[in-house]
Parts: sequence; C-alpha cells; structure tokens
Amino acid sequence: MLLYRLAYQLTGDVHESVVSVYIYCLSPASIFFSALYSEPFYFHLTLTGLLLLFGTERQGGRERELAAAGVFALAFLTRANGLLNLGYVLWVLVAEAAVREVKDDERGSRWLALEESWGGFGRKVCII
Repeated sequence: MLLYRLAYQLTGDVHESVVSVYIYCLSPASIFFSALYSEPFYFHLTLTGLLLLFGTERQGGRERELAAAGVFALAFLTRANGLLNLGYVLWVLVAEAAVREVKDDERGSRWLALEESWGGFGRKVCII
C-alpha cells in the first residue's frame, strides 16, 4: 500500500500506480521480501521517508524533511545501502534552492517552468 500511495501521489495516475505495484510484486528480487531478512523493513522505512518528502501533504516544510531524514537514518541502520537515501533529501534541498533562486530572477516564468519539468523528472525517477 505504501508503494501504491507513493506512486499515486507522485504521478496522480491510478494505472501507473497499479503497474508499479505489479512490477514490484513480480520482480525476481521479491524473494528477499518473503524471507526472514532486513530488506522488507528497509523498504518500508525508505517508502515512508519518500512519502514524507514527496507526498502531497507538504505542510510543515522543514519538520517533514527532518522527519524524513530521521526515517532514512533508521533505514541506514537497517542496511548499509540506506546511506544512498541521503540523495533524496539532497534532491529536495537543491530543488528548493533552485526555485528560490528562480523566483528572485527577473526571467521568472521561463526558468521556473524549466525547474518544474526537472522536478517532475526527479519524481518519476524516484518511483523507478
């Protein structure tokens, strides 16, 4: 359900969300999620952190980002590759800085549209 919810919040498309869940379930690597292993807990923490960062309920700003960083830290304690989740937090911080810089720029709308298209690209990559 977390994967579906994250995919739906990022794409807004029910079909894409369902397909992403099917791909996840039918993946050969899903055998690790049914074994007594740390992978399911790590995946749950990673999805929770991503929902905090990229979910539509973005009220709270920095508090949500700090909560996501805390969840990602727990994911890192679960598996060493959890350190890579730091990239999601850095993505959000860089994107916010770019938006702030663009809004201060005189060329505003054209550059803001460019950043929004790259932001959408980042959200799609996040699902994959």
